[in-house]
Amino acid sequence: MLQTHVAFCLDESGSVAKIIKPLVEAYNQTVTDIRTSVLDEGQEASMTALAFGDRVLKHRTLYIGQQVQTVKPLVYTDLHPSGMTPLFDSVYRAIKKLEELDDGKSDTSFVVSVVTDGQENQSVDPGVPTTIKEIQKKTATDRWTFTFLVPNGSEEQFSRHFNIPRGNIQGWDTKTARGTKKAFVVSSAAYINFFKQKSAAGVGQTMSSRSFYSN
Repeated sequence: MLQTHVAFCLDESGSVAKIIKPLVEAYNQTVTDIRTSVLDEGQEASMTALAFGDRVLKHRTLYIGQQVQTVKPLVYTDLHPSGMTPLFDSVYRAIKKLEELDDGKSDTSFVVSVVTDGQENQSVDPGVPTTIKEIQKKTATDRWTFTFLVPNGSEEQFSRHFNIPRGNIQGWDTKTARGTKKAFVVSSAAYINFFKQKSAAGVGQTMSSRSFYSN
């Protein structure tokens, strides 16, 4: 059966406090949409969720490798908004956690999705350059996809500065509940399309995307 391991890196820096309720609700709905899509396509998926930004515990693991059918919804208190934005350090940790789930099959896919309301400003372990190299290495296998929800207007700069395919970057209105919900609706649609494409590719075929949101 076709397998995808999904990891979400959720920003819990201080600025997220103003949208914490719609953020958690929208994330939970996307997990539900992923669950429905995977079942519709006759596939399997696991979910991993990480949070980044806390001053004391910069990186927290909410859950790892849970089958999507068993994932429990997050509650508002699961995120602790404070501190800065060590975004790429979180991506690196997501990669390492998903590597532990790799069965080596060519048709096992990995998607790392980052949700941030700001800009990278505190990655030091292992830091941005090391993480970018790891992203490029994984992307080259055609089994890994990296996607980013970033503040409206920063998409082009983010793509150029970090060498991320523009089609895998989506801008969103980070200041309102409506904008937050809309961003995750787009994300859900992109995941549904990803699983449909994976079914079309079939067993034994690699699956990744450099136009995750463009499609």
